[in-house]
Amino acid sequence: MGKVITDEEKDKESWDSNAITPGTPFMELLAASLRYWVVEKMNTDPGWKDVRSEQFLDTLFIHFF
Repeated sequence: MGKVITDEEKDKESWDSNAITPGTPFMELLAASLRYWVVEKMNTDPGWKDVRSEQFLDTLFIHFF
């Protein structure tokens, strides 16, 4: 019962859950990507026209990073 694990899958390096902590390269890239996405949405999506960037980004930074 369940999935048969191949030798290739057994030898594959697993995800390091410690990467999802503040200050890691992963989180720095994620934060930069989210900031870029928010600014892009604010500049191109009419539904985001009334969102204040500094307020949104500060909230995002405080709660997630």
